[in-house]
Amino acid sequence: MLREAIATASWSKLTAGPGGSPTKQAAHIHGAAMHDLYHAGQIQTLKALQKTTKP
Repeated sequence: MLREAIATASWSKLTAGPGGSPTKQAAHIHGAAMHDLYHAGQIQTLKALQKTTKP
C-alpha cells in the first residue's frame, strides 16, 4: 500500500512538508524505508546466529 501511494503521489506532494513541517514528505518516506531495512537486517542477523548456535 505504501509503495502504491508513493508511486501515485505527485511531485509537489512529495516535496512538501506535512502540516507545514519543513521536513519534506520524501524525507519521511526515506526514513520509513531505512527503518524497515534496519529491522530486516536484524532479522537476518538473528537467523544467522541461530544457525551457528544449534547443536
